[in-house]
Amino acid sequence: MSDPVGLWWDAGLEWFDRRWAARRAAELRAAVERHARLPVIPLIVQFDARLPHPAAEVWELVAGESHVTCGPDHVLGFTLPSTRGREEEVVRCCVVRAPDGAWTGRLSTQGELVEGWRDVTFALSSAHPSRSTLTLTPDGDDACVLRWDVDTEAHPGTAAREHDGLADEMRRGVARVAAALARDELDESWSVTRPCVADRHVDVEVSVEAVVQATPQAAWAVVADADRFVPVPDDRAASFSVPGSLRGEPGELVGVLLCPGQQGSTVLFWRVVALLPGRAVVWRTLSTDAAHAARREISIEPEGDGVRVCLTVREGTHPSEARSVRRRVRAGGERYLELLRAELADPLRT
Repeated sequence: MSDPVGLWWDAGLEWFDRRWAARRAAELRAAVERHARLPVIPLIVQFDARLPHPAAEVWELVAGESHVTCGPDHVLGFTLPSTRGREEEVVRCCVVRAPDGAWTGRLSTQGELVEGWRDVTFALSSAHPSRSTLTLTPDGDDACVLRWDVDTEAHPGTAAREHDGLADEMRRGVARVAAALARDELDESWSVTRPCVADRHVDVEVSVEAVVQATPQAAWAVVADADRFVPVPDDRAASFSVPGSLRGEPGELVGVLLCPGQQGSTVLFWRVVALLPGRAVVWRTLSTDAAHAARREISIEPEGDGVRVCLTVREGTHPSEARSVRRRVRAGGERYLELLRAELADPLRT
């Protein structure tokens, strides 16, 4: 026979759980509504900065902490905190000079890159949210002017203190970076991300077994061994297998790789750009996904009776983009190995 006290106790606990869950949900809804009604404290801030353009470096300055990273083909970026009255987020701005000399800006909000950065809304701090506009103007061949306007109306004293404080942080940060670069002491302690120094690249050796078919047409078939898919040390990137075949005509489409992108699957087209007897063959990677900004090369070098396949990721863009590329390469390699296993298991599969 069931225990009436136990049944009563279980019913009481269930009722209490339901009441507690309902109360918690109501508190969360009320908190969201309060945050949505938070007033915006207007400020007046104007910040003009002449940003130096090192030959092949990017400076990413975290306001308030002076953290920096370096990499090719960039000028200067910095990170500002933002609340917008609801939840804290990070807005990262990076100034980029293209090979043709054109200046562009990139805005990164919570990891998503957006081209262009005019009429950007962010806040100086959680206590003083504000509306702001960032504009970028060339200043000679080796610098640009970044103008930061906070379009607000009141509290000029607070605005002046905010402006002076940020300007001082920028000056101190740039000075610290310049000194560290001069002493060659830039390391991981400057940033939460791994520094990307000029000319540094990530070489990934693909763990595959490749067979060279010595035919009169010099056709090379690259066959991967699915059991040897191994990530490289430090989790910087990952090995992956190369599909397709090489037929010896520069510019020929030789293979495809399905790689996850922002909108689903991304197709990478590899074309032969160099073919020299007994020397390395270089495949240039073309992508339908504009988010793949890092430069990559896939090289095939003869090695005994087989070949060595090497993926080189040249981090010529923001480090976060390079990390994103490596994540996609890793995921794409895993997906390709799955397809390869299925094809080997059923060669007649369409």
